[in-house]
Amino acid sequence: MLSGLYVGIINFLLVYSINILNNTIYTQALYSSFLVLLNSIVSAIFAIGVLPVFEQIFDTLTPIKLLELSNPNQILLKNYYLKLQVHTTIVF
Repeated sequence: MLSGLYVGIINFLLVYSINILNNTIYTQALYSSFLVLLNSIVSAIFAIGVLPVFEQIFDTLTPIKLLELSNPNQILLKNYYLKLQVHTTIVF
């Protein structure tokens, strides 16, 4: 989401600069620049929302999926950590 905002700000500045250099009306330059900014943010939100669908369809792992799997609050990982702690206390 933050990267979408960064890209949107850069696109805003580029479109605004090009419109001003082309002697476009000030309000029209701002309007088109804000539309570009909004488009970048919406595209980032859409990409984040559609990513799990593509993960399921193509059965691939992405960094976001790996972060979800490595969450220590999941039941399987909690059980693994508990067994690991018991094992280490028995060995030492």
